[in-house]
Amino acid sequence: MYLRRNIRAAARVFAMTVSTATLFVVLQIGVLLTRGSIRWRTRVIRWWSRAMARCLGMRTTIRGTPPSGAFVLVSNHISYLDVVVILQSLDVVFVAMSELDRVPVMRAIVGSGGTIFIDRKSRRDPLRVGDEMENVLRAGRGVALFPESTSSDGHDVLPFKSALLEGAARSGRPVHFAVIRYEQEGVAWWGDIDVKSQLLGLLRMPRIDASIEFGGTVTASDRKELALKLWTEVRSRVIG
Repeated sequence: MYLRRNIRAAARVFAMTVSTATLFVVLQIGVLLTRGSIRWRTRVIRWWSRAMARCLGMRTTIRGTPPSGAFVLVSNHISYLDVVVILQSLDVVFVAMSELDRVPVMRAIVGSGGTIFIDRKSRRDPLRVGDEMENVLRAGRGVALFPESTSSDGHDVLPFKSALLEGAARSGRPVHFAVIRYEQEGVAWWGDIDVKSQLLGLLRMPRIDASIEFGGTVTASDRKELALKLWTEVRSRVIG
């Protein structure tokens, strides 16, 4: 059993490496042939997300209607696999914590999609990130963020930070929300869990059952009120 798990992990590492290398080659070709077309890049990254899901034995169930066009989406945050779950159904630019930039595979992928990294330790960085979010929205694309500002064990939802919701509150833009779930224990990356050992555990799993439920929208003229409303909607679905 132990040998079988290790063989499975090695095979998945190989498949993920091939998929990621292919992604970069295709993206570079796309830049030359399409002059960096956003549509081309979106299609390639979505292909990659589905390939990665297959490599990991991940089966994703999608409930509700995914938003389209220019939108802001918030979700609970459990694992770096949340990115793969969301990318399978959405054209979206992520706002991600700068710590994710230190996870080699995820740095490569989310960076290719134009991810906006935020320094959680800087009180001024949300202003810069807010401006970048507005640029993405003006280009007709969606923005996804995890307002817990960190990941949790998936059994509850941490309070939502409101700083990155300032633009939506000020403009009256409706904010979409979604709920991500994993059936298996051990998928969550939170607290002081070592990323290398956690990733090895994922690679050894026979399969991963994930789901994403798209809810409605929430509006509020005050960012703290908006964050509280969104948190209430998401948490009520997580804790059931």
